[in-house]
Amino acid sequence: FTTEIKEDVEEALNCPERRKNIAGVCWDRCPPYNSNDPSVGNNIKYTDIGALCHPEGGPKIKVPVWDREICGPKANQPTKCEDISSGNVDATVTRLKDANNVSLGSKLKAQGFTDIIKKEVEEALGCPERRNKILGVCWDDCPDGYKQIGALCEPPGGPGIRVPVWDREFCGPSAYQSTKCTDVSEKKVGPTVKRLSDAGNTALATRLTSDGFTDAVTKEVEGALDCPEKRKRVLGVCWDKCPRSSVPENKEVFREAKRLYDLNKPAYDKAKFEYERWKAIISGDGAEKPEPPPAPRVARGSARLPSENAQEKTARLAYNRLAREYVTMKEAILAASGSDTWIGELMVDGFEGEGTPISERRDALGAVFDTEREKFDPIRETYESEKFEYTRKINYGYTDIGALCEPKGGKDDITGDVILPGPKIHVTSWQREYCDPGQKNILGICWSDCPPGYRDDGATCNSNGGSKAGNAFRGAMAGGGGEAMA
Repeated sequence: FTTEIKEDVEEALNCPERRKNIAGVCWDRCPPYNSNDPSVGNNIKYTDIGALCHPEGGPKIKVPVWDREICGPKANQPTKCEDISSGNVDATVTRLKDANNVSLGSKLKAQGFTDIIKKEVEEALGCPERRNKILGVCWDDCPDGYKQIGALCEPPGGPGIRVPVWDREFCGPSAYQSTKCTDVSEKKVGPTVKRLSDAGNTALATRLTSDGFTDAVTKEVEGALDCPEKRKRVLGVCWDKCPRSSVPENKEVFREAKRLYDLNKPAYDKAKFEYERWKAIISGDGAEKPEPPPAPRVARGSARLPSENAQEKTARLAYNRLAREYVTMKEAILAASGSDTWIGELMVDGFEGEGTPISERRDALGAVFDTEREKFDPIRETYESEKFEYTRKINYGYTDIGALCEPKGGKDDITGDVILPGPKIHVTSWQREYCDPGQKNILGICWSDCPPGYRDDGATCNSNGGSKAGNAFRGAMAGGGGEAMA
């Protein structure tokens, strides 16, 4: 850098204030420091050592691990937090207004506890209140009526039976609740009343039937059914249980959808195959499929493997028989036209578009395919939608092998899919890429079906009535002034 070039670069870069230009790069200056004014900078003295700002005393871990550990919510929340959990809009709006947060209170009043608004309200009111962390251990508050004296809680009336430290170490709710606790959290009265009655707690069952899940009744129900289930505490560490097996709610709906799918798919596949086979013969101008060459020997002296199996041979012979029928139709069309030259695009449909035996067979097969597709498409869409929901939620459960949960195996009684037990990749990447119902996943790309009346030619859909260029040529030949061909 000469002096002139350096000045040109600095002028071009135009480094902002408090930055300096070093070799064509703008660098922030280290934060200022004033020992008499803590508000200046970060109240930390830095030394500029080139690409870094070196804090006084040298670099170190400023925030240790125990200051980054966050304790979970307290077991007993204050009323303001319980009102948020129970969805008490009016009481919460009043607290927000008392805290001069009128705008959030108005939004809550108008929209209710949406997920976003609930988070904003919890942040504004400091909820839920968390347990206190002392030397890396989370401590909950003493129960109501107890006095805290260090690591112990003193009961009313003075020293006596105390609550020792190990009873104050609190594990939170399990992530995998049983059905009974899920029903309580979702406030399902019917099944919860039945469980209470079966347990002999008819008085509480009667109150739940008459009053519903009020705050008071909910607490009593949770106590009676031991909900929510907590994580286990082993040697001072909270361990969650392994996930249970689960059956998707739409299992029977999916079973019926699959039955209809399997019942109607053969007719759809047959119509599609016959239509596309005849199109392929037209496209190939009646060329027959040759017998494939013999497969190479596996080892010297061994017999050659057959070039095709019986099913493949039957399909090839059927294709060739239809190809010969096409050639016979083609020769008859040529003879009737008096022409020696075959113009496939025009002669297949007739010069006037009046149709020929070739196009009539194509259109008849296409009509059958369209009918079957119109019938099968909604069945397939329902099947794929229900299958998507079912396969996402099916779970065979896990085996607790100590510090790990090992997946259990199982065979699905609807799809027949088999999952082997033990750790492994059970679902590959491409099996986790989902398309919307009615679409197909081909090499990671979702493709929709062609609409009725159009044939699927791969990446494009073309009309069964012939190409635009062919129709334009016919119009021109007839003097109709059709569009010019490209």
